[in-house]
Amino acid sequence: MPALKEAAAQYTQATRRADGQLVGAYEAAIGAYTDAQRLDDAMALRKERQALLSGAGDAASATTPEAIALLLERAKGDYQQQVADAKAGYVNAVAARVKAATRQGDLPLVTALQAAKAAVEADRPLPPGFADAGVARATARYGSAVQADNLRLAQAFREAVRGMTRAGHIDRAQEIQAEFDATGLNVPGGRGTATVGGGGGGGTEAASKLSRTLPSFLAADGTYATEKDGIRPARGCVVGTKAADFLSKDFVFDVTLVVPKAEGRDESAVIGLGDGTEKGSLRVLVRQDGGWGKRAFLALGDEWGKHFGDVRGGETYVVRVRRADGPVTVSVGQVVDGQFVADSSQTVGDAAAAVPGLSGKRAKLFFSGGVLFT
Repeated sequence: MPALKEAAAQYTQATRRADGQLVGAYEAAIGAYTDAQRLDDAMALRKERQALLSGAGDAASATTPEAIALLLERAKGDYQQQVADAKAGYVNAVAARVKAATRQGDLPLVTALQAAKAAVEADRPLPPGFADAGVARATARYGSAVQADNLRLAQAFREAVRGMTRAGHIDRAQEIQAEFDATGLNVPGGRGTATVGGGGGGGTEAASKLSRTLPSFLAADGTYATEKDGIRPARGCVVGTKAADFLSKDFVFDVTLVVPKAEGRDESAVIGLGDGTEKGSLRVLVRQDGGWGKRAFLALGDEWGKHFGDVRGGETYVVRVRRADGPVTVSVGQVVDGQFVADSSQTVGDAAAAVPGLSGKRAKLFFSGGVLFT
């Protein structure tokens, strides 16, 4: 594909240019250290330069501004290449479906698939009403790949900001932070983000509208009913992430739900972190609380939890569970002008200590209950 070859060539050229600039910067710094008789520093910088240019360096070991900048530039170059590769795979998968339909002699399907292929190549949404299982799988794979690429690049930006800050280069750290913010990738939980529903605002690649088929990073252990605007899990069904290591990494988990309007209905919603059980999870419960109406509770290994917010029946809410550098914050709120606005929040400083049954090996993000999740 010409576009892919051109992108790859540009990536290679940019990488070589960045490496050349880095060599010059290192030589200047090494010379300055040598002139100042800081020979140990000069030697350490020379070793660091060699390791980075040979590909042996990593973000954790980078301590100089030159090394930190190089790793970030490499991450940005890798990101462009990875997204281009994912896009090429997506286009090729749709093209394969066009060929298969052509061999079958199915003209209506070929016509529909050609329109879908054109939309994919132009980064447009698939045509309204278009449905094809093979293309749906390719779309899901592409979305998952881009999401993973976004997370890796976001992590590289965060490491660069931390590195520059630790090295005392505050102005440079602020510049990188501003660049990071401008990318639109700086949403809470860049390390391992899982976002369900469109409620959180920002980071569209990480958001998935619930429908007949669950997003690729989720799985259900039971049945659920599909409705026009989302899904409604059956009693006992828990929908959770396939990954189960969220106790040790930052994330933001947004779940959009419709609170039942009728006061007499006992449908409740559970959103949490853990193995999905009462004892082994940190859970947000949205349920009827007698004459108080619908309310939100935080349960730390117990059945009922403690009240921390109120909700109104018949309205759509977002329940957010977020881990940021250790503490876990749960919030209930709504989307206003495309952004999540919390009505009430509660923070748990040490989730593992607060919930003795919470295991780092079984720390999934999950939701369940008889409400409509969208």
